Formats: sequence, structure tokens, C-alpha cells
Amino acid sequence: MLTSEKSHSFPDMSMIILLTDGRPSSGQLDLSKIQENVQNAINGSMSLFCLGFGYDVDYSLLDTLAKQNDGLARRVYEASDAALQLQGFYDEVATPLLLEVNLNYPGNAVTDLTQSHFRQFFKGSEIVVAGRLQELETNTFQTEVSANGLGDQFLVEGLVIAEEWDSVFPDQEYIFGDFTERLWAYLTIQQLLDEREKCSAEDKEDITAQALDLSLKYNFVTPLTSMVVTKPET
Repeated sequence: MLTSEKSHSFPDMSMIILLTDGRPSSGQLDLSKIQENVQNAINGSMSLFCLGFGYDVDYSLLDTLAKQNDGLARRVYEASDAALQLQGFYDEVATPLLLEVNLNYPGNAVTDLTQSHFRQFFKGSEIVVAGRLQELETNTFQTEVSANGLGDQFLVEGLVIAEEWDSVFPDQEYIFGDFTERLWAYLTIQQLLDEREKCSAEDKEDITAQALDLSLKYNFVTPLTSMVVTKPET
């Protein structure tokens, strides 16, 4: 009875877990073709989670495959705690709480939103969405969070009260400037880098330029930028 109840405590979710300990060595060897074949085979019907073992694994390929198919990739290193690393991966994906999570904001209140739709929400994870507030006639607006739960639709509505930052945190100082704005920029950059892995060659150049501009503007070290350290002359 207890086992039966536990097995139906969370919504059903289809997923594929790919385990590999190396690089493609037989059959189709072209990486771009492998990505295309996997994406066509899954066709958005489920998420792909990739688990690579050892130091020879092509983690970049696994990461791209996972991002293209709404999953995540993890590497298990050859060490005495390999079992703990596997347990950590299992804990990440074992308990889906919500599926097809959408965070909705009125278009006249918020712009430049980061990702606001998430294929799944797992126990122990978190969701962060950032955007820019428009000039509002009032300081309140309605928000909505919807998702698919266990056999039912999950819906939460709330009223957001927008207050001036200086009145909420009058004494807060941050060495790099506005922390909230930098958080939005960081999430946007990460989102653009993820989109770059999924998009066509025609769109890749434009997305790369957007991510580079934000990285330089907000002084983030990313795969598109570098950090230069200068030592004072002695």
C-alpha cells in the first residue's frame, strides 16, 4: 500500500538517460549529424539527460544534446566517490514535481524577460526569472504561474507590488553596480549561450553578438570573453 502511494505521488514524466564513457567510435561519427538524428528521433516528446563517465568523454557533445532536448548533462569523474556522484545525479532527476511550468507577466508591465517556460521542475531545484519593469501608471501588476501537477492543473496567481529600489534597500551597495540588473544580464547571457547550441547557423551569429555585447557591457567572463589580470609594476 505504501509503495503504491509513493509511486503515484508525483506526475509521470518520460525521459531518456544516455550513459557513455567515451566518444563516438562506430556508426555515425559526424557530431552535427548525431545531434540532428537525436533531435529528430525525440521530436520534443521527452527530455534527454546525459551522463558521461571518465576523462575521455566528449562532454561538449553531451551538453549540447541535453540542451537541445530540454535536459541536462553531468560528468562522473574517475574517483573513489563515483558512487556518490551517481547518487547526486539521480537525486537531481528522480522527483519531478511539476511539468510545463509557465510564469506569465502582463506585457505592458515587464519586458526583456529571461526564460519563463520550463519543461520540468524537480524537487530540490529552483526557478529564477528576471526582466525589466516598465514605467507603470500604478505600482502593482498581476502575475500567474501555471503547470501540470499530479493529475491536475497547477495555478497560482499573485499581485506584485513594484517599489523603488532605493526605498527597499536604502543602504545597499554593490561593488559592480546594480546587483539585480547584473543578475538579469547574467541569466540572459546564459540563455543566449544555450540558444546558440540549438539554433541554425543563420541565427548563431546574431545570438553570439547579443551575448558578447552583454558580456562586455556588464564585465562577465564567458566563453566569448576573457579576463586579463594586470600586475602593478614594482
